[in-house]
Amino acid sequence: LYHMSLDDKVKGMFTQTECVQMATDAIILNLNVKVDLDLIALCINLSLNRRNAQIMVEGQRLHSLMDRAFKYQDALLMKLLRNLSQHESLQLQFIDYVGDLARILTICDDEAFIVECLGILGNLALTDLDYSQILQNFQLIPWIRQILLPCARMDDLVLDTIVYLGTCACDELCALLFCRAKVVISLIELLKAKQEDDEIVLQIIFVFQQILRHESTREYMIKETESPAYLIDLMHDKNEEIRKV
Repeated sequence: LYHMSLDDKVKGMFTQTECVQMATDAIILNLNVKVDLDLIALCINLSLNRRNAQIMVEGQRLHSLMDRAFKYQDALLMKLLRNLSQHESLQLQFIDYVGDLARILTICDDEAFIVECLGILGNLALTDLDYSQILQNFQLIPWIRQILLPCARMDDLVLDTIVYLGTCACDELCALLFCRAKVVISLIELLKAKQEDDEIVLQIIFVFQQILRHESTREYMIKETESPAYLIDLMHDKNEEIRKV
């Protein structure tokens, strides 16, 4: 089943069986600390299909999966939940867990688990969320600036932190907060250190784009930071995707 689930065309066929429900329930009802690797891998693959994902969260399954993920700080289970949160039709169901996801960032030592939590938060570009309040209530700004220090953490954690900043920066109050709390300065320093990492560079540019969209932060970005000079320089980057952005 696992090998079949790797094929995108076959993923959709699972909806015609009870396999998705049974596999999800097997995770929820598991009495062991760790879920069987083949089982969780199967569900991770299947969750990339929108209809499979809908089946997985039916009833109280999303709540049960979240409870188990937090209880055991299971990175693979949180990866499954991250996949589920990619589907726009399901994202509103994750709002109830935003506080728990934000809180765990500063108290968990498992970077792999944190990466998946950040991934969910980064997926939730929702107008109903007060991003600025979340960042301040859970004191995430000092934590974020620490993560952005060059060579401080593994690249996946840094990258997903930047993606989350890009989601937050769509909100004008968040963009202002990033300017006032010197998050923008941290991003510029990271950009200097990671110029060869195209993915990190692309995501930092996206954050800058979001901040520049707001009139209240545009002047700060142009007059008080080095971001314009770096953006102009990146127009001549060897990577075509970076040049396009």
